[in-house]
Amino acid sequence: MSEIVAAVVREQLAGYPKYLEDLRATISDFEAFLQGIDGLSLMLGSSKSVRDCAFTQIVLRFEERKIGRTKQKFRDALAAREIDTWHANFEPIPTLSFFRNGTWREWILTGDIERASANYRGDFADCDTVYDAAGLGIAKKHFSTPSRLKSLKAKILECLIEGSRTT
Repeated sequence: MSEIVAAVVREQLAGYPKYLEDLRATISDFEAFLQGIDGLSLMLGSSKSVRDCAFTQIVLRFEERKIGRTKQKFRDALAAREIDTWHANFEPIPTLSFFRNGTWREWILTGDIERASANYRGDFADCDTVYDAAGLGIAKKHFSTPSRLKSLKAKILECLIEGSRTT
């Protein structure tokens, strides 16, 4: 990195603590909003609190049965309102066939295979809280400011209302 780039980055980092504080306040507001919606909840992975996260994205747990429509139909409704989402489904690494069947052994350099093998054995207790088949990802641009979050919340409510009329 050049000295000029380093100087710019240094100045930008000076404002990061305030930025992170504001972002977490916005996410806390969103979390409170979600508490009023049965079937949508904020996933924090292994963190216990919004105060522990940096949020480059939001992942929601979407419970189709409680919402009364499929996740895909909800995503389509959000897309029609210009809200980018993605299918945030992640499987625990040990359940993937690449690891479960030992195929990974062909990809690793020899000499450290036992240490690597230990990574794929045993329980992964946090997998249920970190990874979920009902994940719905939302890009940071939709919650990066209070005004954008206000718009996101309004559009989520529109989609929920629209869904209740079609079921």
